Amino acid sequence: MNLVVTITTLKFNGLPYDLTMIDPDHIAITYGSSGTNILDVIKLSSGAVEKEIPTKQFAKKHFITQDCFGISYWDDKLYVMVETVGIVVLDTSGTALETLPIDTEKGRKIVVFKDRIYYTNRKKNTVHCLNTLGQELWVYRDKSIVEPCGLAVANNLDVFVSCSKSNNVIFIKCDGKDSKVLLGKETI
Repeated sequence: MNLVVTITTLKFNGLPYDLTMIDPDHIAITYGSSGTNILDVIKLSSGAVEKEIPTKQFAKKHFITQDCFGISYWDDKLYVMVETVGIVVLDTSGTALETLPIDTEKGRKIVVFKDRIYYTNRKKNTVHCLNTLGQELWVYRDKSIVEPCGLAVANNLDVFVSCSKSNNVIFIKCDGKDSKVLLGKETI
């Protein structure tokens, strides 16, 4: 199978923070705290913004716009980490379907895979695993995790976390009970 890649220059409405692939021709982008107050759905083949989703709809109880950080696509839904609100679940048209009211102060990265939601909290130096109803399955905290900023999940649900302040990559078993530093000062 040959993959044809067309490179298009994309224009962003702010400073991109995170992105997720919706399908081979569409991505969704968040802008963190850059003051943009929107999410964009961009068509890659044309470079055009197909949909601007205003973030103020996520803050119905608060009368301010909210910053959106991590974003993940799974099962025809976008999951967005919205500061002080929680994880907002959207359909691809941008309609908020539900909000999982979790503590997202300094929550940054999110990955949704199979029936689980994973996210990092840079303030608490933790990695969380929830079910899709928002119920916490496990929380991982260890002195080796300082300012977690990258997150990936393997097919067997093992978790990989990169940390900016501790300058390492951590492997966490799928049950959240064991971990190992894969890459860091002490492993080089």
